[in-house]
Parts: sequence; structure tokens; C-alpha cells
Amino acid sequence: MLHLLTPWLPGVSKLDLLPSLEDTKTPKDSGNRSPAHSLTPPRGAPELSESEPDSPPLWAKKLFDSLRSPLESPPRLGSLELTLTSVRSELKDFKESLNSLGEAVSAHDSRIDSLESAVAELERVNDKIMLKLDDLESRSRRNNIRIIGVPEGSEGPRVIDFVAGLLPKLLGESNFESPLLVDRAHRSLRPRPPDGARPRPIIARIHLFQAKEKILQLRRSTGPLQFQGHKILIFPDYTSAVIEKRRQFAETLGVLREMKITHSLRFPARLQVTFDNQLHTFLEPSGARVFVESIKSTRRKED
Repeated sequence: MLHLLTPWLPGVSKLDLLPSLEDTKTPKDSGNRSPAHSLTPPRGAPELSESEPDSPPLWAKKLFDSLRSPLESPPRLGSLELTLTSVRSELKDFKESLNSLGEAVSAHDSRIDSLESAVAELERVNDKIMLKLDDLESRSRRNNIRIIGVPEGSEGPRVIDFVAGLLPKLLGESNFESPLLVDRAHRSLRPRPPDGARPRPIIARIHLFQAKEKILQLRRSTGPLQFQGHKILIFPDYTSAVIEKRRQFAETLGVLREMKITHSLRFPARLQVTFDNQLHTFLEPSGARVFVESIKSTRRKED
């Protein structure tokens, strides 16, 4: 038992734990012999006085202290405590950084929300301005016509006089009671094509809006127009945006012509169809296609 305790009791030897031989001698007084198994305190331990009956002996204190000291502050627990302190410090720094990042993200979210609102408002204003700009450009062209198919160079140096004399010849001079007034006329502004290529259109501004509308009406009622053996076409001078909108109705217009249904494509891109004595108006090509398909299916059932 002693050889198991001494390695863990620094400063305490086996001799200190053994009781003194003199103290263990049994007295030979007859009648007052003490038991053979009773032990006395270790050598060097003070004798207990009657006034301190509960005080532990010195050897017991040494044994208790030697057993307690390794448990109170073992080396491994000390290093673990240092590691935990370092981890706590790093976690604190990480928490502070995370809080600062959260504040920055909140500030950026607020800025992004305000920017998105500003961009949405700018888009709305821009769309409104573009509509007004397109309307102004269309109004500036409302008296213009495009003449397509006139050979290059045949107009001579004075394009205005050429157009003023060409239109009555194509549409019938009897339809014009007075000379046609043309304010401006010129070829489109792209480079002149080589010989044999498709000629550039002539853009002419008619002085009176009523005269311009009469020219377009005569163009629809008159047969194919010819000039020097070339086919001539006359169209209103629309903007590129209006032309694109009107082009989306081209397929539906062809079907309506084949079915001989009265229709007209109003400015800027509004299709009006008269069917069964009812006027139908379409602003979107999809709606017009659905309507035409319904008419076709109805006629197939009747047949």
C-alpha cells in the first residue's frame, strides 16, 4: 500500500508514513495491555492534546495536501484554459466584425432600394419622353410621302419640280384642279447605290395635308403605277418605330385581303375590321390573329 502512495505524495517518504517502532511497543503492564493492532501517529507528528481532540495529525495533512495539489491545477487544464481564453477573444472579434458587416449590408440595402426606385422612376419618365418624341417626329412627317421605284438620276437637279409634275402624271391630272404644291423633296440620305441596284426612295413634303391624303387615296384606288417601265409605290413617311408596329400586322392584313373583309390600318398601328356590320378595333397583333382565326373556323363550319 505504501509503495503505491509514495510516488503521488511529494515530500513524504515511506518512513514518515510508518509508525515509530517505539510507539508501537506494547506495554508489559499486567492488566493494562493495549491491543496489538493499534497504531500511533507517525514519527515526528505532535501528540494530540486533550484540548484539540478533532485536529488531524500532521501526516494526514501532508497526505491530503499532496493529493489535492495535482487536482487543483493540473498542467493540461492550464493549457486548455489558455486555449479557451484565446478562442473567446477570437469569437469576440468575429462577433464585432460580423456586426459591422451587418450594419454595412443594411446601409447598402437602403442605398440599393433608393437606387432601384430612382431607376424605375427614370425608366417611367424615359418611356414617357420617348412616346412624346416619337409623336413629335410623326407629327413633323404627317405631310410627307415616300415615292419608291423612281430610277436614280431621273429627277434631275430640281427634285421639288420633278415630284410636283410626277404625281399628277401617275395619279391622273384630272384629279388635281390646281398645281400641286411641294415644300421639299430629296432622296433618302444613304449613299447613292451602284447602277442596276435598287434606287433610293424620294421623300417629299406636300404643302397641304388634304392634298397628301388625296394622293394616298388615289394611290389605293388607281391600278399599278408605272414610270419609265419601273413600278412605282407611294407610302406615308412613318418613323421606324411606327413602321415596326405596323409590320406586325402584315400577316393578318394579308389574310383579311384574301377573305375580302373590309379593314384599315389606322395611325400609328390600330387595325379596324368591319365584320357583320360591326366595327372591331385591335391594338395588338395577337388579338387580331385570334379574331381572324375565329372567322375562318366559322366559315369552314358553314361550308
